[in-house]
Amino acid sequence: MSLSSPLNLQELLDRCIGHINRPTDLIFCSLVARSWVDPSQRALFRAPHRTKPIIEWSDKLLLATLNASPRLIRLVREIKAAHVLSRLTHKTLMDICNFPFTHLQKVYIDWEKGFVPNPLHQILSIPTVTHIKLHVSVESIWNFMHIWEHVSPALRHLDVQFSGCRRSSLPSVPPDLVLIPLHTLRLKFVRNQHDVFPWILYPFALENLTAVSIDNEMGVDWNVFAKQSITVLDIVFTDAVPIIDLTAFPNLSWLCVRPTNKSSG
Repeated sequence: MSLSSPLNLQELLDRCIGHINRPTDLIFCSLVARSWVDPSQRALFRAPHRTKPIIEWSDKLLLATLNASPRLIRLVREIKAAHVLSRLTHKTLMDICNFPFTHLQKVYIDWEKGFVPNPLHQILSIPTVTHIKLHVSVESIWNFMHIWEHVSPALRHLDVQFSGCRRSSLPSVPPDLVLIPLHTLRLKFVRNQHDVFPWILYPFALENLTAVSIDNEMGVDWNVFAKQSITVLDIVFTDAVPIIDLTAFPNLSWLCVRPTNKSSG
């Protein structure tokens, strides 16, 4: 490639490659010139799960690739482990959770084949993680206490869907707990979890929330979420849901209210 080519300018090259979505095209780009290798690999490995429709690599192969080329680990920003999308085994999920990611920002774990594995807190505690989407089956509230015990202090966006949580004695919240401020929150309770709320959110501060989505089968006290900062509110309700006073959300700009199949009218 000519030295005077505009694609020798790193900023322009990054912008051009940033518009390429097909993984096979990114692979070809990495073969054009040495200066194209790093931006092509950044785009290819940023969210490896998105390449699966074209590149048929399994979760095991991804981990094997990263182990063989450790320099690629820093490029991974998103990881998705979902048993509904792949033949994800319990061992592979544990390997993903224990993998030494260094710059991970978004984590999506969907594991409802059984109770969530113990090392889950390892991947959620990576200090660069800002987004967590967690769809799991948990045995008791103590499991969540353990998961959140060392969660990333950079976490700002949380999406939790859970089931299987049995009634148990409620733990006490540590008096010296430093709360983590959330900006967006989505909660879905697959079954009635009357003993779980608000313990599911015990390490988080809600004062800075801007968007909230609640699948409210258990009748959450809406005063908990009545914040002036909230501009987006998405509610799935049943007949048992307490009345919501929308004047408690003075800056609301978007509202969606949907009934569940359990609602009568």
